[in-house]
Amino acid sequence: MRGFKSKRLLQWGTVQLALSYSLSAITMKFVCIAACVIASILSRSGAFFPSKFTPWKIGGTNPSYEDISTHEDITRNAILEVITSTFKDNPNPEFDNSVTRVNSLSTLSVRNLITAYYGDMDRGKIRNFESAIAAIANANNQVDLQLQTYLHPESHFLAEKFEAGQIGLIEMYAIVVNQIESSNFEQARRECGRLLHSLQDFYSHSNWVENGNNDTLDALGRSNISLGLLAGPDVETCTDCILESRILQLTLYNSPYSSFRPYLCRNNVRSAYLTSAYGVMNSKPHGKCGDGGFQDNERHKKATGGISKETPFSWFSTHYYLHDEAARLATKASSEMLQRIRSDIRNDSLFGMFLGISLSEQVTVQKTSIAYVIDTTGSMGEELPEIQASIPQIRVNLEAYARNFDDATEIRYILAPFNDPGKFYYLSQTLNSSALIL
Repeated sequence: MRGFKSKRLLQWGTVQLALSYSLSAITMKFVCIAACVIASILSRSGAFFPSKFTPWKIGGTNPSYEDISTHEDITRNAILEVITSTFKDNPNPEFDNSVTRVNSLSTLSVRNLITAYYGDMDRGKIRNFESAIAAIANANNQVDLQLQTYLHPESHFLAEKFEAGQIGLIEMYAIVVNQIESSNFEQARRECGRLLHSLQDFYSHSNWVENGNNDTLDALGRSNISLGLLAGPDVETCTDCILESRILQLTLYNSPYSSFRPYLCRNNVRSAYLTSAYGVMNSKPHGKCGDGGFQDNERHKKATGGISKETPFSWFSTHYYLHDEAARLATKASSEMLQRIRSDIRNDSLFGMFLGISLSEQVTVQKTSIAYVIDTTGSMGEELPEIQASIPQIRVNLEAYARNFDDATEIRYILAPFNDPGKFYYLSQTLNSSALIL
């Protein structure tokens, strides 16, 4: 599977388990082995699980899967964060304490947010919100389940396909914004799921986390912004990992499948250049980073092991100890992407409907900013008194320009000086133009 895996595959495993009870012992073993092979193929890309169920067992016991962050978890958490922000910016006029109640929530959930904002647990609103989240999460998972996207490494930022992956993000982002503005919310949700999947996979498949970055890569999905230094095809990006002495027994539904020795991979990324793991559909060149888990048939090829971060378990993910950090950044990046969509749409009512939330027209506040930028470097010393004297006329001009907007629009006035390079800062920011002071 690619990325943070989906619940569809978990449901498939549950159905397979139920069906296996009706088969003979020989047939059951054959089906289990076949299922093992299929699941192995689907999980060779080295990204996050779709959901928390798994048919795999190691040493006859199942580890706890509650600590795994899946694509579904990451997507849901990001949506809850952006809707929380939307609620805070748009107080419910029919419920005076809506923002206070939203701010006081210690745990974000669909039910908690709806109850806090609307004042009661409206089952219809909860159902609509859940339905929108499910549609986006399902589209996210489909990237791993449909061959037209599964087979393309750029859809998962695999095999160092950063430039192609970046183009894909930019194109999908534009479609999402266009479809929301056209009120085609079903198509927007499908495209948003695909967009978030690729974005999340970047943090699971690349060495962004290994290189010590503790924040998201803002350039992702933005045109004309460099992703930084990318590893070329001749750059060896990983060193060999150590093969552990222990031998683990892998089973599927209590049926023996194979024995294997996991790799111990720490500090095996040798390049500061941006690189990513090579998956099953892209043979690993000499010296490049792979996945490295039991499902990786090329884990013994140099560079041995890999950089997978899809689970917190060493037998599946060689960089299991970085799983939580990769998931944290993937969640933050997803939330930031959704906030960016909201900002570009400039209509919280439409954005709310996209996520199954109904905001009345009186709740939605349109916002814009008008900035006046002044050079305050030393060379402007003689001109500054004249500029200060012109402030009253500047206010008149700004107010005249503001009349181009309707009365419901909130206008923020910004007076921004700039000095030497790197010393740009706000001096005054207000909703009242007469309060501008230089």
